[in-house]
Amino acid sequence: MKSLSESGRAVISAPSLWRRLSVTSSVFLATVALAAQQWQWRSPLPQGNDLYALTYANGRFVAVGDYGTVLSAADGVDWVRHSLESNVT
Repeated sequence: MKSLSESGRAVISAPSLWRRLSVTSSVFLATVALAAQQWQWRSPLPQGNDLYALTYANGRFVAVGDYGTVLSAADGVDWVRHSLESNVT
C-alpha cells in the first residue's frame, strides 16, 4: 500500500514490496519454464556431443559418440543425426 512520507513522497510498505517482488519472480520463473519446454539445439549443428569413432564403409561415413550420438553422411560434409534408443542408465 502506498502512503506519503513527511516530505510528500510516495512510500511503499514492506509487505506490499514483498508481494510485488513475489509476483514478479513468479512471472519470471514461469517464463523461464515455458522457454525451457521449447528449447532446441542451435549450435553447433547437427549436434554438440563429443564424438569418439568415425568409419567409412559402403559409401557412407558414420560417427558415434556420447549419449548415443550417431551421425552419418554420404559426402562427409552434410551430416544427418540418427536417434539411438537405449535402456542403459
